[in-house]
Amino acid sequence: WRLGKGDNINFWKDKWITNEALIHMVEVNPDSSMGTLVSDFFLNGWWDIDKLKSVLPEEWVQKIIGCPADFGGTLEDCLIWQTTSNGLFSVKSAYNLLFSGMEDCTRAKRVWNLFLNTNQVVPFFHAELHPWLLSNFCSNNKFLQIPWKTLFGVICWHLWKWRNDFIFKNKDELPFNPREMILSATKEWIKASTNNQLGGDKIQVRLAWNPPENGVLKLNVDGSFMRSTGSIGAGGVIRDHLGNWIGGFAVNLGKGQILEAELWGLFFGLQSVITRRMMNIIVEMDSVNAVNLVMSNELNICHPMAGLVSSCKRLLSQIPRCTIHHIYREKNVVADRLAAWSHDIELGCCFLEENPTWLGPLLLDDSIGVSKTRIINSI
Repeated sequence: WRLGKGDNINFWKDKWITNEALIHMVEVNPDSSMGTLVSDFFLNGWWDIDKLKSVLPEEWVQKIIGCPADFGGTLEDCLIWQTTSNGLFSVKSAYNLLFSGMEDCTRAKRVWNLFLNTNQVVPFFHAELHPWLLSNFCSNNKFLQIPWKTLFGVICWHLWKWRNDFIFKNKDELPFNPREMILSATKEWIKASTNNQLGGDKIQVRLAWNPPENGVLKLNVDGSFMRSTGSIGAGGVIRDHLGNWIGGFAVNLGKGQILEAELWGLFFGLQSVITRRMMNIIVEMDSVNAVNLVMSNELNICHPMAGLVSSCKRLLSQIPRCTIHHIYREKNVVADRLAAWSHDIELGCCFLEENPTWLGPLLLDDSIGVSKTRIINSI
């Protein structure tokens, strides 16, 4: 299930937070009602954390409070296709699901073994997919002076190409010299990419926070994700044309993904604006994906984030004059720091009427226009 209003999803029996229903994942109190709906755990436009804690262990509360829903909205709950990022069915994802967990192709193993030593074989072929990809693409090792993370990507591409030849063109055999072909292609790619970097397609720019015009307020929001723990949080700040602090927040969202964190940052930031009855706001955030989802004219109701996106759209409609812009992180430093700090607070949202003293230097830098360097693509 993709959460909307939450009034059509059984809290215990339906699959809405993981691949399995909660009733199969946690020990349920015999006194708990099996007819409880997800919406029964909503309170004042968000999750009722205390009620969740009364029926679930802490680890499950952390997973749930970052789950996007359309709190108090009109978006209906709906069933979506779980294995795609947009919630829509695709034949490719069904094929991958059908064959997931099967033994790796023997032809692919033959190729990988051309580049692995004896000590690497067992961990390489028995790792889970995500850690396997991460460890190889982040590796600092080298093979014949070639960065392994680059060589790894080229091997994957060739295996994909040869597999297509096998499936669609009935080519049963691998090329005569797969090792040499892959090494040659990798060296070619490295040479080409090095030439591009030397060709001046990157430029160095100086970026600083820009204050709004007099009479306009600016809301900066950001999300944070800790890879080591899977924890997410968000933070934001409202300032005037002089860079003066109007209000801020940080929210510990438990466990989740970075896009969820970015959208939650916008959600709580807009709530702060509405609570303060602010009429003219510029919103800035450094997640282009979040901006595109919220600013899109059409809402993909099957998207896993549709509930939260719908909530953000509804909040935006309540502000008479409000625009949203994507910016680089160097122009979003205060919100970034508040989002990082959110991991150190209790679950839930902490609204800040006064700025924390440790934010003082960053706020001062922004108010006087201190800039930071970033390398960007030239246009």
